[in-house]
Amino acid sequence: MHGDDLPNILSVASIALTAVVVWFAWQTVREARRATAEEQNAVAELESLVAAAQQTADIAATAQAADWRHRQLEQLRAIGRLVVVIRTRAEEELAKRPYEPKAWRCMEQSQLESELVGVVPPLPKCRALVGENQASQVKSAADQANAEVRGAFHDLGVRDS
Repeated sequence: MHGDDLPNILSVASIALTAVVVWFAWQTVREARRATAEEQNAVAELESLVAAAQQTADIAATAQAADWRHRQLEQLRAIGRLVVVIRTRAEEELAKRPYEPKAWRCMEQSQLESELVGVVPPLPKCRALVGENQASQVKSAADQANAEVRGAFHDLGVRDS
């Protein structure tokens, strides 16, 4: 080996090392691009899953609200039916004994008391009907309770129940 060959060898080695470094850099960039694309796909999939989960949660909340409203309406309907029955029973009692001021109650008043548990909104006139104990008072309280139930339906956006 001659002294003149050393710079040539170093030059060739430098070119070879540069080529190796460039090749590794190119591989690194290629892997980074692929990893970035995979991460973007994963992020897009996660965003899609989050959107689906949010949509599912919205549907569940809507179904829960509809279920609550349905139960509330059914409870109001049951109360309304009892109020009508109580009023009818009081009218029948008054027709039998119009001048007797004796204590009188019907079993539907107790049923009404049970139906009023947990009612939203509270129905104070219906609650008062439960406590009445003379046919004329029961009839009058039933009229007020009926108006209160109709008002509750109106407030819920129900026209006729």
